[in-house]
Amino acid sequence: MIGAEARSPFRWVTLSGGPVIVTDASRGFHFRVPVTEACTLEPPLNGTPGQPITYRIEQPVDAGYAVSVHSAWSQRGTVVISSAAEAVSYLSAICRPDGTTWELAGVPDLSSVYDPAGTATALMAAHLAATNPHPQYQLSLVTAVTTTYTVLSTDYTVICTSAAPFVVTLLTAIGRAGQVFHIKNSGVGAVTIATSVGQTIDGYASGDISLAQYDNLTVQSNGTNWIIL
Repeated sequence: MIGAEARSPFRWVTLSGGPVIVTDASRGFHFRVPVTEACTLEPPLNGTPGQPITYRIEQPVDAGYAVSVHSAWSQRGTVVISSAAEAVSYLSAICRPDGTTWELAGVPDLSSVYDPAGTATALMAAHLAATNPHPQYQLSLVTAVTTTYTVLSTDYTVICTSAAPFVVTLLTAIGRAGQVFHIKNSGVGAVTIATSVGQTIDGYASGDISLAQYDNLTVQSNGTNWIIL
C-alpha cells in the first residue's frame, strides 16, 4: 500500500486580482480567482494540448463586480459569470491540440447541476456532452462520494468523504489515452483504488494503492494502463 500525496499533489492555485486575470497553465489544473474589481479573464499561457483547467471565481462578501471573458477565448455555449456579492462561479476550460487556443464553458450556478451532497447529476453530464469539443478529454467536474464508486467518463475530480473504508474503481484505461482523474480522500476511512482486470497504476496492481485521509492521487491513461502524474 502507498500514499500518493507526495507524487500527485492536488491544489488550488490562487491568481492575483486586478483588472486583467492572467493564468500560467503550467502551475496546475485548478485556479481560484478572488475578484477585487471589474476584470477580464484572459486565456491561459503555457498550456499543453488537451490540458483541462477549472476556474473558481469568487465574488467578495460586500460587493460584486463584472467579470468579462476576453475575445481570444473560444466559447462553447453561453458563458455567464455571476456579479452578485458572495457568488461563486465555476468555469471549465480545455486547451486545443494546437497548444495555444482554449475552449471555455461556464457552469455559473452550481445549484442547477449539483445536489446538496455535491454529486454530479444527469444535467451536468448533458452539459459536458454538449460543450466538450474533444471527447477524449473531459471537462472539469467535482463528484463527492461516500461509498464504493466506479469513476464515470464525465468525472474529473472525485472527493471521497466517509468514516468507513471503501473502494474507488477506475474505468478501463484502454481507449482513453490522455484522460485524467483526480481522486482526493477527505474522509477518515481509507480509500482503495481498483482498476479493470489486469490493468496497473504505475506498475501497481488493482488494490495496491490506498489513500489515507487527505491523500491525493492523479492518474492519466496511456491507452493501456494508468500512470501517476
